[in-house]
Amino acid sequence: MLTVPHALTGAAIGALVKDATVAPLIAFSVGWASHYVLDTIPHWERLYRPHDEIKFDTDQSARDWPKHIFVQAVLDVLIATGLIMWIYQSRTEVGSVMLWGAVGAVLPDLLDNVPFWNRTLRRLPFFSQEQKFHDSIHINEETQRQVPKILGLLTQVAVVVISLFIIFAA
Repeated sequence: MLTVPHALTGAAIGALVKDATVAPLIAFSVGWASHYVLDTIPHWERLYRPHDEIKFDTDQSARDWPKHIFVQAVLDVLIATGLIMWIYQSRTEVGSVMLWGAVGAVLPDLLDNVPFWNRTLRRLPFFSQEQKFHDSIHINEETQRQVPKILGLLTQVAVVVISLFIIFAA
């Protein structure tokens, strides 16, 4: 999934648990878990070309990524950050809890897919196990190819719409 649906799902979780004792910790933890749930759903990660036409790995240096993938990744993170900061400022009474949920929800991808540190982290026991789990639970590329691309886009749109509804209804 793109960063935006993950981040908004985490923020929505924060909005739902805002009144709980240790709400930031709960939001962060459930946000982190939500990442893996969303990664099992068919989704569209590479906006410009099908998976099998893109030859790169997040282990590669960012400068070696295809330009369109690098641009998409940067725009995705910037849009997610902008949305979360806007929600944080507009919902000040629960903004910090939603921020913790959003951070938890995007952290698995930040740990596993950012080429500036992912290779180093994968040598450490916890991060190595997390990366293996993340890879094992993520919908595989063969399944992705069998899913109509419009469905992969619609699942992300649905996650965004439902998350925004929860955020502003809570």
